[in-house]
Amino acid sequence: MANPKEKTPMCLVNELARFHSIQPQYKLLSESGPAHSKMFSVQLSLGEQTWESEGSSIKKAQQAVANKALTESTLPKPVQKPPKSNVNNNPVDYSKNTPVRLKVTACRISIPLCQCLLLHWCL
Repeated sequence: MANPKEKTPMCLVNELARFHSIQPQYKLLSESGPAHSKMFSVQLSLGEQTWESEGSSIKKAQQAVANKALTESTLPKPVQKPPKSNVNNNPVDYSKNTPVRLKVTACRISIPLCQCLLLHWCL
């Protein structure tokens, strides 16, 4: 997962479950191996469907089973919302809104808004 804003498989499973008004159930089935290299087996239940997966930590096993559930689930997926646009890509045109323009100017030159209003009326 290179992008930190990218949703994890567990997050996507939660969205899928919420969309269908069901609760995802993660269950630790077993842990095996020596203390320095344990393997964890986890089961995920979504409604009537269940999946199992393993990982070197409980979290990795949960992510793996969530990923498996996302690819194998027969539940219809919710429609994904488009990502929010970056504010810097769509700047607001302050020239049409004098009160906003005054407030922005006051912030930029670090004076209270009331002084900026006085300067505006004196000009």
